[in-house]
Amino acid sequence: MDQYKIVVDQLDGHAQLLMTFALAICGGIMAAALQVMFHNFGKDRPIRLRYIGVLVAAYITSIVSLGVGYELKSMIVASIAALSTLNFVQVRSVTLILGDGGLSGLATFSIVQFAFLALSLLLLLVVLLGNLALLRPAH
Repeated sequence: MDQYKIVVDQLDGHAQLLMTFALAICGGIMAAALQVMFHNFGKDRPIRLRYIGVLVAAYITSIVSLGVGYELKSMIVASIAALSTLNFVQVRSVTLILGDGGLSGLATFSIVQFAFLALSLLLLLVVLLGNLALLRPAH
Protein backbone atom coordinates (compact mmCIF):
# COMPACT_ATOMS: atom_id res chain seq x y z
CA MET A 1 0.00 0.00 0.00
CA ASP A 2 1.30 3.46 -0.86
CA GLN A 3 2.31 5.68 2.03
CA TYR A 4 -0.16 8.42 1.11
CA LYS A 5 -3.04 5.95 1.34
CA ILE A 6 -1.98 5.09 4.89
CA VAL A 7 -1.85 8.80 5.75
CA VAL A 8 -5.29 9.39 4.19
CA ASP A 9 -6.72 6.44 6.14
CA GLN A 10 -5.20 7.72 9.39
CA LEU A 11 -6.45 11.28 8.88
CA ASP A 12 -9.90 10.02 7.92
CA GLY A 13 -10.01 7.59 10.84
CA HIS A 14 -8.98 10.33 13.27
CA ALA A 15 -11.68 12.67 11.98
CA GLN A 16 -14.31 9.94 12.09
CA LEU A 17 -13.41 8.90 15.64
CA LEU A 18 -13.66 12.45 16.95
CA MET A 19 -16.92 13.00 15.08
CA THR A 20 -18.32 9.85 16.73
CA PHE A 21 -17.29 11.11 20.18
CA ALA A 22 -18.80 14.54 19.50
CA LEU A 23 -22.04 12.97 18.33
CA ALA A 24 -22.15 10.79 21.45
CA ILE A 25 -21.65 13.88 23.64
CA CYS A 26 -24.48 15.70 21.86
CA GLY A 27 -26.76 12.69 22.26
CA GLY A 28 -25.89 12.32 25.92
CA ILE A 29 -26.58 15.97 26.63
CA MET A 30 -29.93 15.79 24.85
CA ALA A 31 -30.90 12.55 26.64
CA ALA A 32 -30.02 14.03 30.03
CA ALA A 33 -31.92 17.24 29.25
CA LEU A 34 -35.03 15.27 28.21
CA GLN A 35 -34.82 13.11 31.32
CA VAL A 36 -34.65 16.19 33.55
CA MET A 37 -37.56 17.79 31.67
CA PHE A 38 -39.72 14.67 32.01
CA HIS A 39 -38.83 14.35 35.69
CA ASN A 40 -39.64 18.00 36.39
CA PHE A 41 -43.00 17.92 34.63
CA GLY A 42 -45.62 18.27 37.36
CA LYS A 43 -43.30 17.33 40.24
CA ASP A 44 -43.14 18.92 43.68
CA ARG A 45 -39.37 18.39 43.91
CA PRO A 46 -37.90 19.28 40.50
CA ILE A 47 -34.28 18.68 39.62
CA ARG A 48 -32.51 22.04 39.51
CA LEU A 49 -29.38 21.87 37.41
CA ARG A 50 -26.71 24.47 37.91
CA TYR A 51 -24.42 25.77 35.17
CA ILE A 52 -27.01 25.43 32.39
CA GLY A 53 -25.07 27.98 30.30
CA VAL A 54 -21.93 25.85 30.55
CA LEU A 55 -23.95 22.81 29.49
CA VAL A 56 -25.23 24.70 26.44
CA ALA A 57 -21.65 25.78 25.65
CA ALA A 58 -20.54 22.12 25.84
CA TYR A 59 -23.30 21.19 23.39
CA ILE A 60 -22.32 23.99 21.01
CA THR A 61 -18.62 23.08 21.10
CA SER A 62 -19.55 19.47 20.30
CA ILE A 63 -21.58 20.69 17.32
CA VAL A 64 -18.62 22.81 16.18
CA SER A 65 -16.35 19.76 16.50
CA LEU A 66 -18.78 17.82 14.30
CA GLY A 67 -18.79 20.60 11.71
CA VAL A 68 -15.02 20.88 11.67
CA GLY A 69 -14.78 17.09 11.31
CA TYR A 70 -17.18 17.13 8.37
CA GLU A 71 -15.11 19.88 6.72
CA LEU A 72 -11.90 17.97 7.45
CA LYS A 73 -13.27 14.85 5.76
CA SER A 74 -14.22 16.97 2.73
CA MET A 75 -10.72 18.47 2.66
CA ILE A 76 -9.16 14.99 2.80
CA VAL A 77 -11.19 13.83 -0.18
CA ALA A 78 -10.37 17.01 -2.11
CA SER A 79 -6.65 16.64 -1.31
CA ILE A 80 -6.14 13.01 -2.34
CA ALA A 81 -4.49 13.94 -5.63
CA ALA A 82 -2.10 16.36 -3.92
CA LEU A 83 -1.37 13.87 -1.14
CA SER A 84 -0.35 11.22 -3.65
CA THR A 85 2.49 13.47 -4.86
CA LEU A 86 4.06 13.99 -1.41
CA ASN A 87 7.03 11.94 -0.23
CA PHE A 88 5.99 10.26 3.02
CA VAL A 89 8.95 7.87 3.01
CA GLN A 90 11.17 10.48 4.66
CA VAL A 91 11.70 10.15 8.38
CA ARG A 92 9.78 13.32 9.24
CA SER A 93 6.55 14.24 10.89
CA VAL A 94 3.44 13.91 8.73
CA THR A 95 2.49 17.43 9.84
CA LEU A 96 5.76 18.83 8.45
CA ILE A 97 5.37 16.91 5.20
CA LEU A 98 1.80 18.20 4.80
CA GLY A 99 3.02 21.75 5.52
CA ASP A 100 5.75 21.49 2.90
CA GLY A 101 3.18 20.23 0.40
CA GLY A 102 0.87 23.16 1.01
CA LEU A 103 -1.63 21.02 2.88
CA SER A 104 -1.10 22.32 6.41
CA GLY A 105 -4.84 23.03 6.59
CA LEU A 106 -5.46 19.30 7.05
CA ALA A 107 -3.31 19.20 10.18
CA THR A 108 -4.74 22.50 11.42
CA PHE A 109 -8.36 21.37 11.03
CA SER A 110 -7.51 18.10 12.76
CA ILE A 111 -6.09 19.99 15.74
CA VAL A 112 -9.06 22.38 15.82
CA GLN A 113 -11.50 19.48 15.78
CA PHE A 114 -9.69 17.84 18.70
CA ALA A 115 -9.52 21.15 20.61
CA PHE A 116 -13.28 21.73 20.37
CA LEU A 117 -13.99 18.16 21.48
CA ALA A 118 -11.59 18.52 24.42
CA LEU A 119 -13.20 21.85 25.36
CA SER A 120 -16.62 20.20 25.27
CA LEU A 121 -15.44 17.45 27.62
CA LEU A 122 -13.88 20.00 29.95
CA LEU A 123 -17.12 22.00 30.06
CA LEU A 124 -19.08 18.82 30.80
CA LEU A 125 -16.70 18.09 33.66
CA VAL A 126 -17.42 21.55 35.09
CA VAL A 127 -21.17 20.86 34.89
CA LEU A 128 -20.73 17.46 36.51
CA LEU A 129 -18.64 18.83 39.37
CA GLY A 130 -21.08 21.69 39.86
CA ASN A 131 -23.99 19.28 40.16
CA LEU A 132 -22.41 16.57 42.33
CA ALA A 133 -25.02 17.18 45.02
CA LEU A 134 -27.64 15.74 42.66
CA LEU A 135 -25.75 12.46 42.47
CA ARG A 136 -25.78 11.89 46.23
CA PRO A 137 -28.71 9.87 47.59
CA ALA A 138 -31.47 11.87 49.26
CA HIS A 139 -32.08 11.19 52.94
